[in-house]
Amino acid sequence: MRPLFVTGLSIASALGAGLERTFSALREGRSGLRQNDFEPFPHPTWIGRVEGLESAPLSGEFARFDCRNNRLAQLALAEDGFEQAVARARERHGAARIAVLLGTTTSGILETELAYRRGGEVEKLLAARDYAGANPPMGTTVSYMLKAPARDLKLEITTPSGEVVRTLDAPTSAGLHHVPWDFRMDAPYSGPPQERQAPQGFGGFGGSGGSGGALVVPGRYTARLTAGGAPQERTFTVKKDPQLLLTDAQLAELRDVRLRQLRLNARLTMAIRQSDELRDRIAQARTALDGAGAPESVSRMAEELRRDLDDIRTKLGAGGGGGFGGGSSDGPRSIRTLLGYAGGVNRANAMPTEQEMEALGLVPSRLDTEVARLNAMVSERVPAFFRALDEAGVPWTPGRPIR
Repeated sequence: MRPLFVTGLSIASALGAGLERTFSALREGRSGLRQNDFEPFPHPTWIGRVEGLESAPLSGEFARFDCRNNRLAQLALAEDGFEQAVARARERHGAARIAVLLGTTTSGILETELAYRRGGEVEKLLAARDYAGANPPMGTTVSYMLKAPARDLKLEITTPSGEVVRTLDAPTSAGLHHVPWDFRMDAPYSGPPQERQAPQGFGGFGGSGGSGGALVVPGRYTARLTAGGAPQERTFTVKKDPQLLLTDAQLAELRDVRLRQLRLNARLTMAIRQSDELRDRIAQARTALDGAGAPESVSRMAEELRRDLDDIRTKLGAGGGGGFGGGSSDGPRSIRTLLGYAGGVNRANAMPTEQEMEALGLVPSRLDTEVARLNAMVSERVPAFFRALDEAGVPWTPGRPIR
């Protein structure tokens, strides 16, 4: 076991404030107990009371945290050169590398008793306190220091085989940085980020590499930092929650099912975004057709595209025609609905149900069919329609060459 050096120590208790008073009381066998002299509670008992707290309130930026407990901490900080020791350590090592260990106390018991005596004012007393703090991020934190700004920096989480499971967004400025990792893999790519949110698949994701990926399984992982030179690595272990009843093999199977669901969802998201784009361009072209004197065959092409795209969007679960009219908002067995049924695979403490796996199993072939229909529209039918519009002299609309 590596030795731990304690370089600063202070204490404040009923024996007195500071190490010298404490050691003296211990050598002399003096107790810090005294007869109860809390005026609101004249009970014949013995208490441990620290002298001087009543006349030493917290002030300045810490005034809102004033109470006997924090006055005790302030009293201890002022003894034994503790504040100076902290300042020296901060100057030498940096604030992020200093640990402060606090003991326990029951110094707030008087205020609690007073609150109970006032009856219904307990909630008011608690609401007046400002002890809220942010919970630590879920997962672990990768810390690193850069002596100078880094132009090309990459922070990755890898498996023992070298597979990259997550690429983290990492600051490149000089200084000490702390980057959280939520134990999730990179989310499957579902297209570039959007300014305007289009309907997406069940729990769809925009962009790439963000949170929302599947949880990794317990095991060894490596944080690898590359910043213009040889990679720096630190290996660590992700442990299983001891209350989790699933075996390691079941967790690995659950991860694979989640990955399958997320990848299908990402593909569905891209299909819906593609259908959104087609819907808008076909709608604009149909508007330009009105009164343009184009042949009837061009109008039929527009109507067939509208009808088929409505059908694709309904089966995807993208909503109705959205300007074309008609269509279900989400078909009773649309792909989006099926992925919604399978959403339970994201539970962390149970294997998927038979119904969830059945719903997930129906998605791939149905999605392949609708993606193939969409791709045919993108590569063949819509370009042919746009050429027909140009030949008929229909005014320009987005997606067509400018004449």
